[in-house]
Amino acid sequence: MVFLIFLLILILPCASKADGLLLKFGSGWSSISGYEELFKDYPVYLLERDVYPSFSISFSQEFKSYYFEGGTEFLGVSSTFYFYSGDVKEYRLTGGYIFAGGGFKKDLKGLVFKGGIEGFFKFYEKFSVDGSDYSTDFLSDFFPAVVFTVDAFLTKRLCLFAVFKNSLGKVLSTPIAEGSWNSFNLGVGFRL
Repeated sequence: MVFLIFLLILILPCASKADGLLLKFGSGWSSISGYEELFKDYPVYLLERDVYPSFSISFSQEFKSYYFEGGTEFLGVSSTFYFYSGDVKEYRLTGGYIFAGGGFKKDLKGLVFKGGIEGFFKFYEKFSVDGSDYSTDFLSDFFPAVVFTVDAFLTKRLCLFAVFKNSLGKVLSTPIAEGSWNSFNLGVGFRL
Protein backbone atom coordinates (compact mmCIF):
# COMPACT_ATOMS: atom_id res chain seq x y z
CA MET A 1 0.00 0.00 0.00
CA VAL A 2 2.83 2.38 0.85
CA PHE A 3 4.43 1.63 -2.51
CA LEU A 4 1.20 2.44 -4.43
CA ILE A 5 0.77 5.72 -2.57
CA PHE A 6 4.41 6.55 -3.32
CA LEU A 7 3.82 5.96 -7.04
CA LEU A 8 0.64 8.04 -7.18
CA ILE A 9 1.93 11.03 -5.20
CA LEU A 10 5.54 11.33 -6.33
CA ILE A 11 6.00 9.59 -9.65
CA LEU A 12 2.91 9.80 -11.83
CA PRO A 13 2.22 13.56 -11.57
CA CYS A 14 5.84 14.27 -12.58
CA ALA A 15 6.03 11.83 -15.48
CA SER A 16 5.89 14.51 -18.19
CA LYS A 17 9.10 16.13 -16.87
CA ALA A 18 10.99 12.90 -16.25
CA ASP A 19 13.40 10.82 -18.29
CA GLY A 20 11.01 7.87 -18.04
CA LEU A 21 10.02 5.10 -15.68
CA LEU A 22 12.75 2.48 -15.18
CA LEU A 23 11.73 -1.07 -14.22
CA LYS A 24 14.56 -3.03 -12.53
CA PHE A 25 15.13 -6.66 -11.57
CA GLY A 26 18.12 -7.47 -9.35
CA SER A 27 19.65 -10.34 -7.42
CA GLY A 28 22.73 -10.77 -5.28
CA TRP A 29 23.53 -11.39 -1.61
CA SER A 30 22.50 -9.98 1.74
CA SER A 31 23.90 -10.10 5.25
CA ILE A 32 22.71 -9.15 8.73
CA SER A 33 25.49 -8.54 11.23
CA GLY A 34 24.91 -9.57 14.83
CA TYR A 35 22.38 -12.24 13.87
CA GLU A 36 24.34 -14.90 15.77
CA GLU A 37 23.80 -13.01 19.03
CA LEU A 38 20.27 -14.45 19.05
CA PHE A 39 21.84 -17.85 19.69
CA LYS A 40 24.88 -16.94 21.80
CA ASP A 41 23.80 -19.23 24.67
CA TYR A 42 23.66 -22.30 22.42
CA PRO A 43 26.39 -24.92 23.14
CA VAL A 44 28.11 -24.76 19.76
CA TYR A 45 31.77 -25.21 18.89
CA LEU A 46 31.57 -23.79 15.38
CA LEU A 47 29.31 -21.37 13.57
CA GLU A 48 29.46 -20.71 9.83
CA ARG A 49 27.77 -17.71 8.23
CA ASP A 50 26.48 -18.45 4.76
CA VAL A 51 25.91 -15.97 1.96
CA TYR A 52 22.17 -15.55 1.52
CA PRO A 53 20.52 -14.51 -1.75
CA SER A 54 18.77 -11.17 -2.11
CA PHE A 55 16.16 -10.28 -4.74
CA SER A 56 14.59 -6.97 -5.68
CA ILE A 57 12.03 -5.54 -8.10
CA SER A 58 11.76 -1.77 -8.32
CA PHE A 59 10.47 1.20 -10.29
CA SER A 60 12.57 4.34 -10.61
CA GLN A 61 11.29 7.68 -11.92
CA GLU A 62 14.31 9.70 -13.02
CA PHE A 63 14.83 13.39 -13.61
CA LYS A 64 17.86 15.41 -14.67
CA SER A 65 19.63 15.45 -11.30
CA TYR A 66 17.45 13.42 -8.93
CA TYR A 67 15.23 10.34 -8.82
CA PHE A 68 12.47 8.62 -6.85
CA GLU A 69 12.36 4.86 -6.39
CA GLY A 70 10.11 2.24 -4.86
CA GLY A 71 9.87 -1.53 -4.92
CA THR A 72 10.18 -4.80 -3.07
CA GLU A 73 13.30 -6.35 -1.53
CA PHE A 74 13.65 -9.90 -0.19
CA LEU A 75 16.54 -10.25 2.25
CA GLY A 76 17.84 -12.75 4.73
CA VAL A 77 20.65 -14.40 6.61
CA SER A 78 21.69 -18.02 7.01
CA SER A 79 24.02 -19.70 9.51
CA THR A 80 25.08 -23.28 10.17
CA PHE A 81 25.56 -24.32 13.82
CA TYR A 82 27.78 -27.24 14.82
CA PHE A 83 26.78 -28.47 18.29
CA TYR A 84 29.02 -30.31 20.76
CA SER A 85 26.48 -33.13 20.69
CA GLY A 86 27.32 -33.74 17.03
CA ASP A 87 24.15 -32.19 15.61
CA VAL A 88 24.42 -29.78 12.70
CA LYS A 89 21.56 -27.35 12.11
CA GLU A 90 20.94 -24.57 9.63
CA TYR A 91 19.11 -21.46 10.79
CA ARG A 92 17.57 -19.11 8.22
CA LEU A 93 15.85 -15.79 8.73
CA THR A 94 14.17 -14.25 5.68
CA GLY A 95 12.08 -11.14 5.25
CA GLY A 96 10.24 -9.19 2.60
CA TYR A 97 10.18 -5.39 2.58
CA ILE A 98 8.48 -2.70 0.53
CA PHE A 99 10.78 0.29 0.10
CA ALA A 100 10.43 3.86 -1.14
CA GLY A 101 12.87 6.74 -1.33
CA GLY A 102 14.92 8.98 -3.55
CA GLY A 103 18.15 10.82 -4.01
CA PHE A 104 20.50 12.53 -6.43
CA LYS A 105 22.05 11.29 -9.66
CA LYS A 106 24.87 12.23 -12.01
CA ASP A 107 25.20 11.19 -15.68
CA LEU A 108 28.71 10.54 -16.97
CA LYS A 109 28.95 9.21 -20.55
CA GLY A 110 26.55 6.30 -20.35
CA LEU A 111 27.04 5.70 -16.63
CA VAL A 112 24.55 7.04 -14.10
CA PHE A 113 25.71 7.34 -10.48
CA LYS A 114 23.02 7.60 -7.80
CA GLY A 115 22.98 8.07 -4.05
CA GLY A 116 19.96 8.30 -1.82
CA ILE A 117 17.93 7.22 1.21
CA GLU A 118 15.16 4.62 1.27
CA GLY A 119 12.70 3.53 3.94
CA PHE A 120 11.95 -0.20 4.29
CA PHE A 121 8.58 -1.47 5.57
CA LYS A 122 8.24 -5.16 6.52
CA PHE A 123 5.39 -7.23 5.07
CA TYR A 124 6.78 -10.77 5.44
CA GLU A 125 9.05 -12.76 7.78
CA LYS A 126 10.00 -16.42 8.09
CA PHE A 127 12.37 -18.24 10.44
CA SER A 128 13.45 -21.78 9.51
CA VAL A 129 15.46 -24.47 11.29
CA ASP A 130 16.42 -27.37 9.02
CA GLY A 131 13.40 -26.77 6.81
CA SER A 132 10.85 -26.36 9.62
CA ASP A 133 9.25 -22.90 9.72
CA TYR A 134 8.49 -20.94 12.88
CA SER A 135 6.59 -17.72 13.57
CA THR A 136 8.91 -15.03 14.91
CA ASP A 137 9.24 -11.27 15.05
CA PHE A 138 13.02 -10.86 14.83
CA LEU A 139 13.07 -8.31 12.01
CA SER A 140 12.22 -4.63 12.49
CA ASP A 141 8.97 -3.34 11.02
CA PHE A 142 10.80 -0.33 9.57
CA PHE A 143 14.35 0.82 8.99
CA PRO A 144 16.04 3.44 6.78
CA ALA A 145 18.96 2.61 4.49
CA VAL A 146 21.52 4.45 2.39
CA VAL A 147 21.69 3.36 -1.26
CA PHE A 148 24.40 3.68 -3.90
CA THR A 149 23.68 2.65 -7.51
CA VAL A 150 25.53 2.62 -10.82
CA ASP A 151 23.49 2.20 -14.02
CA ALA A 152 25.25 1.38 -17.30
CA PHE A 153 22.96 2.04 -20.26
CA LEU A 154 23.53 -0.28 -23.22
CA THR A 155 20.75 1.37 -25.24
CA LYS A 156 18.25 4.16 -24.51
CA ARG A 157 15.91 1.62 -22.92
CA LEU A 158 18.16 -1.13 -21.56
CA CYS A 159 20.66 -0.92 -18.69
CA LEU A 160 22.70 -3.08 -16.37
CA PHE A 161 23.07 -1.94 -12.78
CA ALA A 162 24.85 -2.58 -9.49
CA VAL A 163 23.40 -1.42 -6.18
CA PHE A 164 24.72 -1.44 -2.61
CA LYS A 165 22.35 -0.89 0.33
CA ASN A 166 23.25 -0.49 4.00
CA SER A 167 20.80 0.04 6.84
CA LEU A 168 21.04 3.18 8.98
CA GLY A 169 18.93 1.73 11.78
CA LYS A 170 18.79 -1.64 13.50
CA VAL A 171 17.27 -4.45 11.46
CA LEU A 172 16.76 -6.94 14.30
CA SER A 173 13.98 -5.87 16.65
CA THR A 174 15.12 -7.94 19.64
CA PRO A 175 17.00 -6.52 22.66
CA ILE A 176 19.46 -9.44 22.42
CA ALA A 177 20.78 -8.52 18.98
CA GLU A 178 20.67 -5.25 17.08
CA GLY A 179 22.20 -6.03 13.72
CA SER A 180 22.68 -3.96 10.60
CA TRP A 181 21.81 -5.13 7.10
CA ASN A 182 23.63 -4.71 3.82
CA SER A 183 23.16 -6.12 0.35
CA PHE A 184 24.82 -6.02 -3.04
CA ASN A 185 22.71 -6.72 -6.13
CA LEU A 186 23.35 -6.86 -9.86
CA GLY A 187 20.56 -6.69 -12.39
CA VAL A 188 18.94 -5.39 -15.51
CA GLY A 189 16.63 -2.42 -16.07
CA PHE A 190 14.14 -1.50 -18.79
CA ARG A 191 12.95 2.04 -19.49
CA LEU A 192 9.19 2.00 -20.07
